[in-house]
Amino acid sequence: MDISNYDSDYLKFYEKRKSNSPHFELPSCELGFNSRSTVVTAFTNPYRVYLHKYGEDIHVSESILAGSANGNMFEAYTRIIMTQMLNALNIKNPVIVDIGANIGLHALYFGSLGFEVHAFEPFKKNSELLSCSISANRFYNIKLNKFGLSELENEMCMDVPQKNNHGHAVVSKSSKCENPLKFKRLDDYINSDMKGIIPDVIKIDIEGHEFKALITAKEIFKLKKPKLIFSEFYPVFMREQNVITAEYWQYLKDLGYEVFDLRGKKVTLENIDRNMDIVAIDKNYVDVVYKSSF
Repeated sequence: MDISNYDSDYLKFYEKRKSNSPHFELPSCELGFNSRSTVVTAFTNPYRVYLHKYGEDIHVSESILAGSANGNMFEAYTRIIMTQMLNALNIKNPVIVDIGANIGLHALYFGSLGFEVHAFEPFKKNSELLSCSISANRFYNIKLNKFGLSELENEMCMDVPQKNNHGHAVVSKSSKCENPLKFKRLDDYINSDMKGIIPDVIKIDIEGHEFKALITAKEIFKLKKPKLIFSEFYPVFMREQNVITAEYWQYLKDLGYEVFDLRGKKVTLENIDRNMDIVAIDKNYVDVVYKSSF
């Protein structure tokens, strides 16, 4: 996919970068700035991304390395759609919540635009790299939270069953847990750290745990909700996390979202029983988004 598909949309945001960007404390780079990295030069505002060691992460790290000059990186099409929809909504100072940030593929992209980004990544190997990227780029507008989001504030042991995938994990059934991951609640985070400000966009990709991460904010979102939620909707992963597919679907419908695939086709529960990426759009903005974006 060529960067020309969305470079103009990127420029629209870059040219009107907000002057009142938030100023979060930069995380420390414990790995050292000499660790493996590359500079993404495809966009107007280049930025450095720290990567997993060669051979450890073929999905994200290697795609960034290969596509840093032309934007053809992992989930490039998702960022095209996100950028187009944000332009259509004409949000002045977008606030993005990135749940399951991994090494920062989306968070750093939006950080380079000056957006306020709240990134959540509980896995140490990922968060260490993202810390270095945020610090190296002096992205004061990105706040990295080294914990995940769930229905309860607790610690859990997670298994990573797939080699070369530092994002796919399921709750461990083992009684032994040497390095438990921390989890907090989204409603608590919005009320405290975000001081009640509702994000304009949520991007969530946490391998079937999406419903458990979002459910705590339902009462908040009944009053005011994100305009867009970009989410994985993978029934196979949901079953691994003991989530009923219909529950997540009903959650989105109860809050007044219309659900589409990333090509703009409206999705129903009956035809969503397969793994796919979706965007839930506040029904009050569906016409605005699709008249301008497609």
